[in-house]
Amino acid sequence: MIFVENTDNNKTDADSTPTPVAAPNVVSELPTNSFKIQNVFITPVVQMANKYNFTKEELDAINKLELKPNLGNKRTVSSKILEDESLKKMKDYINLGIKNYVDTIVCPANKDIEFYITESWCNVTDPTHFHHKHAHPNSILSGCLYIQAETNVDRITFFNERYNRIKIGVDNTRFSNYNSESWWLPVETGDLIIFDSSLTHMVENTKSTQPRISLSFNVFVKGTLGEPGALTDLVL
Repeated sequence: MIFVENTDNNKTDADSTPTPVAAPNVVSELPTNSFKIQNVFITPVVQMANKYNFTKEELDAINKLELKPNLGNKRTVSSKILEDESLKKMKDYINLGIKNYVDTIVCPANKDIEFYITESWCNVTDPTHFHHKHAHPNSILSGCLYIQAETNVDRITFFNERYNRIKIGVDNTRFSNYNSESWWLPVETGDLIIFDSSLTHMVENTKSTQPRISLSFNVFVKGTLGEPGALTDLVL
């Protein structure tokens, strides 16, 4: 109960006892969508809207690359494949995606710093095989350009590696970006995705009927980082 003070000046002292008034049932009267979710410190995964179209020359160059065993699949011996002149157009496309990511999400104050590809290699995952769970140390951004991926079958799975003090258990019909420990994205030939290198990911045992081929890359930065006078200057 709450009490409303009597403000009628014509009332006598005998009548001045506060009159009890029932409080409204605030909770039951609120609509179920009467709150707004504010996303804080989001980890973005960027997917380019346009798919890349591979030329015969590019596919021939990729097919000639030497492979070696990896955990669950195979990868190229070379980790500098985008330095091949025949793949220059692919590199330019990836660099455009990196620029879009940096300009939209990172928003650096110093426009003279350069984000550049440090390593690039191909992964080949045969049907029923997998690509082990991992992240990309010594890198700021990482990404994949899918050279051969089966529509409605192939995907990449990301993991939330933040420490969870309490495991409540989530209704498996209501998984979302807010409560899931993992989240997968469908991929197909020509897709380019870019993400923070610290984001753990993997490829589960594939159900595709053909080898899944992707070109992966790491990105670092050079130039002057930080703010003058703020004791954060770093020249790379």
